[in-house]
Amino acid sequence: MKLKNAIAIAALLLAGCTSGTEKAPDSPVLATVNGETITVAMFQDKVQLSNFGFSNLSASDSTDSDARIYMLSQMIEEEMYLQEAKKLGISASDSEVEAALKKARADYPEGVFESTLKQSGLDMDRFRDGLARRLTVDKLIAAQVYSGIKIDRARARAWFVRNREEFSSPAKVHARQIVVDNKADAEAILKEIKAGGDFAAIAKVRSFSPDGASGGDLGYFSKGEMPPEFDKVVFRLKPGQVSGVVKTDYGYHVFKVEDARPAKKPSFEEAEDDVVKRLTAQEGEKAFAKWQEALKARTAIEVRFEALGKL
Repeated sequence: MKLKNAIAIAALLLAGCTSGTEKAPDSPVLATVNGETITVAMFQDKVQLSNFGFSNLSASDSTDSDARIYMLSQMIEEEMYLQEAKKLGISASDSEVEAALKKARADYPEGVFESTLKQSGLDMDRFRDGLARRLTVDKLIAAQVYSGIKIDRARARAWFVRNREEFSSPAKVHARQIVVDNKADAEAILKEIKAGGDFAAIAKVRSFSPDGASGGDLGYFSKGEMPPEFDKVVFRLKPGQVSGVVKTDYGYHVFKVEDARPAKKPSFEEAEDDVVKRLTAQEGEKAFAKWQEALKARTAIEVRFEALGKL
């Protein structure tokens, strides 16, 4: 999220909040939500957790005054949601937390996750608590916002008809190339390939194009993404076929098509799940904003801006 957008959201959340001046006996209080405190120590925890995806901002952002306001607004939101979840009896189960923890660990080599936590000033209990809070909020929003959204099939079909092109994709090929600076070398390479030489292996040794290191792999592309000379040749080849020598401004090329994907124009039935997901997301944004506004209206929020300014 762009910082200016983040600050705008924070301003909306904090609008109408009262400002307190009382002193706290332990860690200074930054805000209260229905009397529950958010302290400097809790804010610092949030900063550390931001390195692990618990915030839209990074820890380095926390030194910026606007970013600090936004991070505090996130904490106020979370506390507001957690109080509502508790009232409704919604919480993340131990098995859900452990599953999320397992998924987080999967992105790291053995032992690196724990050492990274330690370097960030965190321990496993604090990280697990952060996961539990986030999962609880997710469950609350799913239950209070998204569970009530039903997309009528007729509406989904009508939307698909109006936006059909969004689901269409052009024909694509997966091709490789070998590029050299003279025709004689290109013809010799082509002869070697026709004699059974491995295209990718030859590209790694002979091609001066940067993609030579990966066997000349150009990946999948559609017409118009590559120079016209490429398109004119490769889209006429079938998978497994090799072109003749092709001269362009870049040099002398030999192409091989690895795979071809035809243009796709899915039917409504084929795209229905995606259409419903998109419409649900659209409705969800509107429903969430309305629900959040109502929740905030009955929540007593007090922000200690003086304490925040001393961070």
